[in-house]
Amino acid sequence: MHEEGVGPKVYVDYREKKLIRILAEFAEVTEVLPMPVGDLAIVGGDGCALVERKTPHDLVGSMVDNRIWNQMHRISAAEEFMGAKIKRKMLVIDGDLSEQVELGRVAWSQVYGLLQEVTFVYGVPVFTVRCGFEDFIRTLYAREVGGKNDREGEFRLRKLQPHYVDDEDWKVYMLSSIPGIGDKLARGLLEHFGSIKRIAEADVGELMRVEGIGRKKAERIRKIFS
Repeated sequence: MHEEGVGPKVYVDYREKKLIRILAEFAEVTEVLPMPVGDLAIVGGDGCALVERKTPHDLVGSMVDNRIWNQMHRISAAEEFMGAKIKRKMLVIDGDLSEQVELGRVAWSQVYGLLQEVTFVYGVPVFTVRCGFEDFIRTLYAREVGGKNDREGEFRLRKLQPHYVDDEDWKVYMLSSIPGIGDKLARGLLEHFGSIKRIAEADVGELMRVEGIGRKKAERIRKIFS
């Protein structure tokens, strides 16, 4: 049983080899055991965060055999873990679901239906982590144990500050938003024509004189500005 004031503690299911390896790098106290619910429990100062981790393959498999609904019901109903009140619950998808959908095991409509059901009916938020799963867990741990992070020394949620750019950067930003036109081509267009007004007035042939602008891209630019 978790005792308040003893310090943070992490519980992880013995089958979760990837989580065990990740947590070994920074978690202060980790206990590996058969988890009665979920795959990971982080007990911090104000309660417990409970995580159910699924790879795309496992998620689809649990959809096919209906195992997912029993798991979500148990997570939704759970109120305590090792004596600590569960304050946050989540389903974390570790990887890219499109690979499994493209194999034809399930349709996107089924996946979206599942994710909406889990969120709206069972009240369990869903996080899809296509890359950087280790950083996701590290950040969650830092948040739950009260703001400590062994990489940064201190964990803070920082608001993004506005980045002021000059007139040229705004023009590049606008042009690069055209599909197929990145920063390099946007700057090439501006260097060749001198202004967005002249780019907007140019015909396909004139646009194709810019290095890297073929007929398809020139026609796309012409279509957008017309």
